[in-house]
Amino acid sequence: MRCKIMTVSSLENSTERLKGVLALVYLLCEIVEVSGISEDAVRGVADLLETVCRDFQADIDAAENVNREEGRTDG
Repeated sequence: MRCKIMTVSSLENSTERLKGVLALVYLLCEIVEVSGISEDAVRGVADLLETVCRDFQADIDAAENVNREEGRTDG
């Protein structure tokens, strides 16, 4: 199996963009009653984004551990 490890900064950048999208979804949750958008659908998207953010954070933590173990500081 081949492993590909992104740099920590790339992972952090992706995480920040996902958090921005999540903030927009939360905004939709607040106006769902007047917008006609399905509340269940919006909450489902929010749950999915939260899971992706957690997974990215786990990847960041793993990359930091690999860098430390290899003595690299370029993460």
